[in-house]
Amino acid sequence: MPDTAVQDLLGEHLLEGTMTLNTANILHSAKYVGIYFSAHWCSPCRAFTPKLASSYNEHLKNDGIEIVFVSEDKTEAEFKDYFKEMPWKAVPYDSSVRGNLKTKFKIDTIPKLVILSPDGKVVCQDGVKAIKDDPTGKSLLPGAKKGWKQKCSKCTIM
Repeated sequence: MPDTAVQDLLGEHLLEGTMTLNTANILHSAKYVGIYFSAHWCSPCRAFTPKLASSYNEHLKNDGIEIVFVSEDKTEAEFKDYFKEMPWKAVPYDSSVRGNLKTKFKIDTIPKLVILSPDGKVVCQDGVKAIKDDPTGKSLLPGAKKGWKQKCSKCTIM
């Protein structure tokens, strides 16, 4: 992901497990980035997270789609406990980036998965539905635009 637009949105550092890493290094090979807004206290989130994790491990990661978790948890302890279940990266809990992303993408319900192109443009505002409809994520890849539009009516075509 040579364009820095997404990196600028996500801040200088992301978490991978318990490590803090440079965002540019983490996202350098990503074709798309999914920003996943979720919280441990949210039942629909708890139901969707394992499905997204399976999709990520089996398909998305290998196809160059990186996921970044943005916590809506009420405490850092809740965030850490929930993030342990996730195979992707996260915006640090104490980062102001969390609030900025929530505002930018007008997040008022969770779970929410916003898919971004390398230049930071929203490809899909309803990635949760798109992944539920197509867990392989193949409709997110170049050349699958027709399928993407059919699967996600709220998405835009690049």
